[in-house]
Amino acid sequence: MPNIYDYVNYRDFLRDFYREKKTENPSFSYQQFARSAGFGSKSFLPHVIEGKKNLSDDSLFRLKTVVSQY
Repeated sequence: MPNIYDYVNYRDFLRDFYREKKTENPSFSYQQFARSAGFGSKSFLPHVIEGKKNLSDDSLFRLKTVVSQY
């Protein structure tokens, strides 16, 4: 798993985290990732990674919880 302390930009970390999980398990999807964090939209995370949306304090906490479980 990527080390979060190696990143300056959380979007880069999320992109690399997703890619690594997808490589490990080809069935891993944005939908699965979003669902495990409690997000209603499967497009939320790609939009965050692309810079189209930002993380709120609540969504940041949710992602931190999910990432730490992997």
